[in-house]
Amino acid sequence: MALNTKVVSIDSYNKQINTESKETIDYNNLVLATGTKVRTLENTKNVSGVNYLSNYLDAVNIKRNVQSISKNIVILGGGFIGLELAASLIR
Repeated sequence: MALNTKVVSIDSYNKQINTESKETIDYNNLVLATGTKVRTLENTKNVSGVNYLSNYLDAVNIKRNVQSISKNIVILGGGFIGLELAASLIR
């Protein structure tokens, strides 16, 4: 788990995120938990493996996607919802 890490770019084609400290992190699923008002990021809408979390149906879709693969999951968003999602996925 990487806390207090600033993501500077998302490479949805290669399923990688790049951090401010020049680290590259691979993912199978990427969840964007940007708060109560969803802010979509450029070139990430409708990309396989990239999910936004803002309502119950989003949560159901994320659960379905995560159950099919149990590898690397990256959650962008350190608010209450993002942290709760991280805690529930650890179980």
